[in-house]
Amino acid sequence: MKLRILHTADWHLGQRFFDRNRQDKDQDGNEINEHQAFLDWLLLQLSQTQADALLVSGDVFDVRMPPSYALEQYYNFLRQAANICPNIIITGGNHDSAQMLNAPSNLLRYFAKIRVLGGASDNLTDHIVELHDRQNNLLGAVAAVPFLHDNDLYTYSADDMHQDRSQKIKNGIKACFHELGELMETYQKQNLPVIAMAHLFAAGTADEPLYEGERNTSEKEIYLGKINTAKDSDFKIGNLGVVGSEAFPDTFGYVALGHIHKPMIVNKKQHIRYCGSPIALSFSERDEKKQVLLVEFENAQLVNIQPLFMPVTRRLVRFKGSLDKIKSDLSAFIPNKDELPTWAEFEVLTDTYISHLDEEIKPYLPVNFVPINIKQSRKNKINNLTTNASIDNRVEDMTPEKVFLQRCALEKISVSDEVLETFGQLIREMNELGEL
Repeated sequence: MKLRILHTADWHLGQRFFDRNRQDKDQDGNEINEHQAFLDWLLLQLSQTQADALLVSGDVFDVRMPPSYALEQYYNFLRQAANICPNIIITGGNHDSAQMLNAPSNLLRYFAKIRVLGGASDNLTDHIVELHDRQNNLLGAVAAVPFLHDNDLYTYSADDMHQDRSQKIKNGIKACFHELGELMETYQKQNLPVIAMAHLFAAGTADEPLYEGERNTSEKEIYLGKINTAKDSDFKIGNLGVVGSEAFPDTFGYVALGHIHKPMIVNKKQHIRYCGSPIALSFSERDEKKQVLLVEFENAQLVNIQPLFMPVTRRLVRFKGSLDKIKSDLSAFIPNKDELPTWAEFEVLTDTYISHLDEEIKPYLPVNFVPINIKQSRKNKINNLTTNASIDNRVEDMTPEKVFLQRCALEKISVSDEVLETFGQLIREMNELGEL
């Protein structure tokens, strides 16, 4: 018996990019929404692959109360997808509201056999979802686990130290999936595929090939909290509760992960995968090939994992260097007329403040090209150490990221793109918790 699954995650419907939404006009004046372009493409993939199941591993929306147009995109997609694919399973992510996702879950299950699990249930068996074909033949089973919050995993104590809390979270995640693995052994004994869905940080490796010609060179230790093998150490730095592949027992023939926006194989375990986000959600994702994963089983045996690449709707580019270098790079840049306008970020390295920098750059901008973020950095050499000090004159332009960069510059601390992306993730999560 064959089973075909499409694995996707981290849609972030309704996301605003800086101050812009994802709706734009192409050169012919046609209105295009980047998320809608993905959803239309995904419907086509469901049809062409004849997928038996669609798994969406969290962060369906970008914010807990998404805009109405994002909700409309979501429900229109589900209406069409249910006519194509017999099994659709959606789990909540840390950006999602469990209550909002769960509100229509009974209706979706009754009318379209769509399973939505926005938050954790007290009864683990609620997370076991069987897969059936149109004739109601059993095809396999999925452990559909949404993002797990601290209170889903352990009882908090004010005496908890950082490492105590971290270890409790990791132990709770591991216990959850191992208990589910035991409950689902009955499907394994029937020679049926058993799959897990999760939205969490899993420790990765920086040298695993993702697809031909591409290697995992981002999402490094500072972002993932990669496990430190030193004795008596927890993990180097990163997020609480980062787990390794040992969190997922061998019962699971495939683990469909969400949370990291770059496609990634976890700990060289080919069957434990992040599919990544379907469109670029920040400039740090500008060079990634966006995809969903086609996963195929023959009975209980995983036989194929194939990336299906999302066509580029809009390019994100970054220019960094002296003003003369940026002007030269812009002159050599060739935009794609078949895409939405290219969005660009500029960082001009200068020893003196350049007033009206946008006007300096404007004559060199190609057609079909929009500068989204322009900043200046001062290049100082102190004791052979190069630091970049951000130059901002207007208080209203200051953001937590800019304050962070200025403080690091004062302390002569060099900030990599990975550190800045991690800081941005922290700010987003604090905003979601209402702490900013």
